[in-house]
Amino acid sequence: MTHRFSGARASLLVAAFFLALGLMGCAGSSPATSAGGAGQTSAPMSDLDKEQAEMLRDLQQEGGGGELSNQEAGLVQASTTLTPSEYIARYGHAQGLAEYQVGGEDILSIFVYDQPELTREHVPVSGDGSIAFPFVGRVHVEGMTTGDVASVIKQRLMEGGYLVDPQVSVVVKEYKSKTVLMLGAVRMPGRYQLEAQETLLDILSRAEGVNLKEGGNLNRAKLVRVVEDPSGRQTKVAIDFDLRRLYSGEGQLANLPLKDGDVIYVPMADKVYVMGEVQNPGAFVMGDNQLNIVEAIGLAGGFTRIAAPGRTKVVRKDGGVERTFRVDVDDITEGDGQGFLVKPNDIIIVPESFF
Repeated sequence: MTHRFSGARASLLVAAFFLALGLMGCAGSSPATSAGGAGQTSAPMSDLDKEQAEMLRDLQQEGGGGELSNQEAGLVQASTTLTPSEYIARYGHAQGLAEYQVGGEDILSIFVYDQPELTREHVPVSGDGSIAFPFVGRVHVEGMTTGDVASVIKQRLMEGGYLVDPQVSVVVKEYKSKTVLMLGAVRMPGRYQLEAQETLLDILSRAEGVNLKEGGNLNRAKLVRVVEDPSGRQTKVAIDFDLRRLYSGEGQLANLPLKDGDVIYVPMADKVYVMGEVQNPGAFVMGDNQLNIVEAIGLAGGFTRIAAPGRTKVVRKDGGVERTFRVDVDDITEGDGQGFLVKPNDIIIVPESFF
């Protein structure tokens, strides 16, 4: 009799335990229930084993390759944002020089036909924008095209009575006076000397293109430059463009000629991290459209057979504070609504089932 009572008591205790678990699951099944507050993400992270926790850290570190420093972030901020067509309508292509203009530190080669004693293959432009040339003296050439420089030298030689009708040609041997800055998720970010009539595509090519392995964004990029209005007032504008359309040839309006001081920025693509009991845990590019939690889990191949969809958690940084959301994915898949929308850098954790 005593043995039967103990067995019944044990059964009641087991039933009570599982009932409590069920109530806990129900309490956290709301698709957008916030656990609120900083430091409350330790519980969801504990659902990851050591290997997956390390994988998540590695993925987040890899995703930082295109992030900007505070100084760089200031360089890509602008007071006005325009599309390529809006920019051209307002400022025209003239704000990007159609023909290269000589500047300080450039190296010129100057040829005078049939006059080898006057030909110079290495003529440096000084910091004040001038050059020295035989029989001519110092000539201010900054802001001139190579054709303009050749015309001035020819005129001076004729005015001095040295030659009757000299044939002069000038080329830029080394481009050093003008630079553009390439930032973000490209293979070779950095400062580039601007050569001749280079365009946006030319510089992207020299930077070896978008770093897709690090998650570079093919859909969004920007060119930031200082422009001058008719009154002479300068302002900084950002020209947003679609890299995929530019590469395909559909967005050729964005292939603007570049000018000294331009900054080109290719951001990282927005990602979401899906970890835990899914087929292929990892980081996934979100794309430009809204993504709900079911679609995000689908990117990771769906649930494993031991997953607990009803206890899925989302860890999100919001205003510097980490918040945890408990989401019952089963409820979402059974309903008709869009469900819980994920945001860039969300961490979705699917725990293991108790059973």
